[in-house]
Amino acid sequence: MAVKYLEDPYYYWYETLQRSNEENWYDRMKSNLKQFDTYEAWYENYKKLFTVHAGSPVYVIDDINRYVHNDQYGLTVSIQLTYPANEILDAVKNILKEYQNPHRGRPQLDDLGDIFQLASMADYSTLKILLDVYDLLNVSEELKPSFYEVGVELDLSPKSVIEPGDSPKDIRDKTTTMNSLVSKYHRWSKELISNAEEGFFPVYGTIKKPKRNELGFLINN
Repeated sequence: MAVKYLEDPYYYWYETLQRSNEENWYDRMKSNLKQFDTYEAWYENYKKLFTVHAGSPVYVIDDINRYVHNDQYGLTVSIQLTYPANEILDAVKNILKEYQNPHRGRPQLDDLGDIFQLASMADYSTLKILLDVYDLLNVSEELKPSFYEVGVELDLSPKSVIEPGDSPKDIRDKTTTMNSLVSKYHRWSKELISNAEEGFFPVYGTIKKPKRNELGFLINN
């Protein structure tokens, strides 16, 4: 499964789930999601189930797929950045006074389509690397490349590539550095998939897994 570079967190969510075991999925995922042959079909079918931000009340719409129509839970506005920041903030406050109901509270699950939330901001380059590393190493033992070979193939550390004329020490040092880097990415790739099965994406490495409230929505630790 070749992974493309796309600045789209849901594409990497899809690709991660494609590499997961559906039997291990979080109950809400089992009830609402299925694996699809293509990302386009998967996203078209399930896009209303996902939030369009990662824990922030304000975000930049940098893709047409992230646009949502105005409703009681969200409002899309245009900001003229040529104005002074204080005037922009005052204008936003006035919009909130007009449109926000401070007593509405968090909607019940049945009233909300976006029941799956991003657990952190997506680092697209790292996500692609993790999935590429996973794919190269997720093969039978007789076909499995070394960590060093994976690092060279994916160009993960050009300075760690062994060159003609390198001394034995240089070769050892470069091999150790590349092995360590690929080992880390391989560990993170398995964490990425395991956490995605629990409904947390993208979570790996030093990224903390958030908690869920009584409705199942993610909350900051």
